[in-house]
Amino acid sequence: AGASCPLMRVLISTRLGAGHIGPMIPFAHALLRDNAEVIVTAPASGAATIAAAGLDHHPIPDPPEDQRTPIFAKAATLAPDEANAFVAGDLFVRVDTRAAYPHMRAAIERWRPDVVLHDISDFAAGLAAEATGVPAVSVGIMLGSHMQRVVRPIAEALDEVRAEIGLDPDPTLERITATPCFTLIPPAL
Repeated sequence: AGASCPLMRVLISTRLGAGHIGPMIPFAHALLRDNAEVIVTAPASGAATIAAAGLDHHPIPDPPEDQRTPIFAKAATLAPDEANAFVAGDLFVRVDTRAAYPHMRAAIERWRPDVVLHDISDFAAGLAAEATGVPAVSVGIMLGSHMQRVVRPIAEALDEVRAEIGLDPDPTLERITATPCFTLIPPAL
């Protein structure tokens, strides 16, 4: 008695690391204050950070470290812009997105959120939302200018993954750029 029903169910999804999880926390807390039901889907190793924020964690497996380590090693030998492009396409998409996608899709199908709110670099969540027809909103965790420098390698890698999971190609990332985006980055930047 006295408890009100949630206004909506929001599945928040983010990638591995404090720089990805941290920016999602204020949005989760705001949604909870507004009486939304919220779960955070993130790699299992993010459990302590998510618990410390007082949020419910739906863990998915961590990305495969044996595939990530060689990519980071090669990236360390490249110039900064080239390294960022290489990591964005090969690690964020070809390794991490492929590993996370089936778990994200299963979480969406099982939990049935009204909306998926995801870290802009959590491509598995965006693809799973698109594949299941659930509305998505992204959270920009970096400057847009950084994202613009890695559009080509992301688009190429995502089109490989999109073909594997039965989604139409998106060579100019129209679907990503059409997704509403929140950010806490000050407009002056």
